[in-house]
Amino acid sequence: MLNGDAHLSSEVEVELRIRPVAEFSKIEHAHNTRPRATFHGVMSSHRILYAGTNYTLPGQLRDALKRLDCFVVFGPVDSARLLIASDIKYSLLLFDDDLAGAGLERFARALAHREQTPILLIKQAEGINSLVDTLMRLLGG
Repeated sequence: MLNGDAHLSSEVEVELRIRPVAEFSKIEHAHNTRPRATFHGVMSSHRILYAGTNYTLPGQLRDALKRLDCFVVFGPVDSARLLIASDIKYSLLLFDDDLAGAGLERFARALAHREQTPILLIKQAEGINSLVDTLMRLLGG
């Protein structure tokens, strides 16, 4: 600004730093050699995917299932198909018992690597204690 007047310039100086390709390949290789656990947190005995609308449920399950060494992943219904289709191993898929959950169940069953993965459809009215009891029986606790 000059004397309170706005001053616009059409000239812009930009500094561009370009890394050699060799540096990127070193970085990429370093990531490929890491154990998969570093990308998914500490590996737990059981990984549960919950896809639904109850945002407090994953935290409640984490607390209740601590002794079973469970890791609960929350995926909003809109993006859950990406998590279901991924190669991440889940001990259990947990969906809301509604139209969206039924669609996710059909999607999961259509995938060869999810055919044997247990799926539970849960009702909102179902209490957290009865859900935890069911999960304990399924996961061997």
